[in-house]
Amino acid sequence: MRGRSGTDNSQDRHRGRPSAQRVVAATAAALAVLGVGLAGCSGPRTPRLDLGSCGVDGPDHPERCAVLQVPVDWADPHGLRMGLQVLVVPARSDDPAPDPLFYLAGFGSSAIGDAEWAYRTFAPLEDRHDLVFVEQRGTGATAETCSLPPEGDGDLATIAPAVTQCLASLERDPRHDTTAAAVRDLDAAREALG
Repeated sequence: MRGRSGTDNSQDRHRGRPSAQRVVAATAAALAVLGVGLAGCSGPRTPRLDLGSCGVDGPDHPERCAVLQVPVDWADPHGLRMGLQVLVVPARSDDPAPDPLFYLAGFGSSAIGDAEWAYRTFAPLEDRHDLVFVEQRGTGATAETCSLPPEGDGDLATIAPAVTQCLASLERDPRHDTTAAAVRDLDAAREALG
């Protein structure tokens, strides 16, 4: 707000407090500096992923595979680790686009299990882009299941002990198989692939 002298008196109006615009600008600047400063503090850097043969070589099988090691619990990045399958189908072009396409399977499906279908479906995109498939935790090779009573068979008194027994039999704590953890896994794969 301009006073009679033509100077900004927005602080005068609010008894020495800075204007809302200044508070927002200062907060945004502080968060930006904090974000840059903490960018590398979330855990160990992901080592480069060395892709090798997927077991079948030849002109009809250009894909390359590796196992990406990620923390079971991202809150403890130096703790127990688990391996996730990664499959890359390189672009056919001699001058590929710099941005690969990552395939994400839905509904608990396996990205690696869907790779053949996705490869055929997205073949035109593979001319210029690498196609990347990362096995989401809790699917494919990392899936753990157990038998529960059939749906509609029994009441909570029957189902609750079966669920408790099932959870106790799993090798890994399923509380870490979350969307947030899967996103961190995907970002680790992106970083490891360069």
